[in-house]
Amino acid sequence: MNYNITYSEMIDHLYALGKRGNDLGLERMERVASQFNNPEHGLRVIHIAGTNGKGSTVAMLAQVLQEAGYSVGTYTSPHLVDFRERIQINGKMISKDDFLRIFEQLKETDLTFFEFITMLAFLYFQEKKPDFVLLEVGCGGELDATNICIPEISVLTRISLDHQEFLGCFTLEDIAKTKSGIIKKASVFTCNEENILDMIKEKCKQQKVNLVATHDYHGDVSLKGEFQRENAGLASVVGKFLGVSDENIQKGIANTKWIGRIDWIEDNVLIDGAHNEAGIGALVDYLKTLEYDKLVVVFGVCENKDYKKFLELLPYDKLILSKAGLDRAVDPKEIQKEIDICEIVVNPKDALDRAKELVGEKDLILVTGSLYLIGDLLKQLAGREDRVVNEFV
Repeated sequence: MNYNITYSEMIDHLYALGKRGNDLGLERMERVASQFNNPEHGLRVIHIAGTNGKGSTVAMLAQVLQEAGYSVGTYTSPHLVDFRERIQINGKMISKDDFLRIFEQLKETDLTFFEFITMLAFLYFQEKKPDFVLLEVGCGGELDATNICIPEISVLTRISLDHQEFLGCFTLEDIAKTKSGIIKKASVFTCNEENILDMIKEKCKQQKVNLVATHDYHGDVSLKGEFQRENAGLASVVGKFLGVSDENIQKGIANTKWIGRIDWIEDNVLIDGAHNEAGIGALVDYLKTLEYDKLVVVFGVCENKDYKKFLELLPYDKLILSKAGLDRAVDPKEIQKEIDICEIVVNPKDALDRAKELVGEKDLILVTGSLYLIGDLLKQLAGREDRVVNEFV
């Protein structure tokens, strides 16, 4: 099929939508959805919100459901290497042709970047009809573009402070309130966050929603880090609610892969997209389980992140400051003003090469601070030059 633009031009158009800002709200989504006969209403949606662990929970639950023989659509953000990672069915990305075709249907709408991609995903899943759609919230919950759906199950992963500048929320209770906005009637809500459980219980009571208790999973978890047992517990509870056998739940959680999250790309090179204090803390807990002599950290971060706190937590011996290729990435020179012992190598791959020059056989290299930094590094290692989106989702 012939289109008026190429795939590359379409991606440029999507990036340009970032200029419309991050105006959270459902009015535009509801209006455009109604023009397309509400494609989100015909889907069996499992809606996942939270600060940390959304992507891991989606990955594990998708694998659990596929082990049970279901077809599973996933919508996640951001992407790391290929834009189409955001929209997949059974681990296979949306084709460029399908992306372009549905883009043409939506290109005259007034949707913002994330709203546009969300609506495109709804239309794609409506066409392909997977048995389930795992829908990851982009930011917050109540006013997030994904929240026009009517979920069969709502899931809340661990909550911590993040995206305050967009959400206007500055306490855990505030964050929990906006994220619990995904709770809908006739859905089941799973939650692993003890500190705000009473508030969640009250919200569920108001909405006449069952609250299903979760627990750490004690079986074989393929994803690294003790914190993944919480996310595996969520996937396990949802799987059981949907009637998946214990055997398939165990297989799914044991066979899950999730790129860029505590991910060993070489024997002594670990990458992790931790980008808030809770994520860095979980990463540090994992480092404590490892044996190594020196730790060389390649670090890059986006604006409005407490990078001084991140670096206080990280037990590095040597620090290399790098930068993802987007406008919101912090200039390493700004970080250097706060840190006495460090060096700057702006390009992520060059920074990794420099780290390799500094380590011995028993030393460890860690690349962290931003998913965008991880994405840029992986693209460069794969020989790609794709730009990352100047957006937070």
